[in-house]
Amino acid sequence: TLVDTICLRSMCANLHINCVGGDSRVVYMDYVGDDAEFLFLKTDECALYLDVKSRQLHKVYEVTEKDEILFSIMPFMMIWPPIFPVRKEIS
Repeated sequence: TLVDTICLRSMCANLHINCVGGDSRVVYMDYVGDDAEFLFLKTDECALYLDVKSRQLHKVYEVTEKDEILFSIMPFMMIWPPIFPVRKEIS
């Protein structure tokens, strides 16, 4: 059953992001996090991060003329703060 809806067009308009609109623009779902808590969305012009729980949309990358195209997004998760092993002294 449908629990809730999110309007991506209005979220982009609120942030003044011109990534959604018109017939020629396509938004791709590039990556979905565990339990669909977040999404990475991609267009020809930018990459977006959507936090589904808080309903917040953030532009995380904007494609420049030098880049020409945004290929793929590879997120990774890590503990915070990171714990590094103690370096052993070599004598």
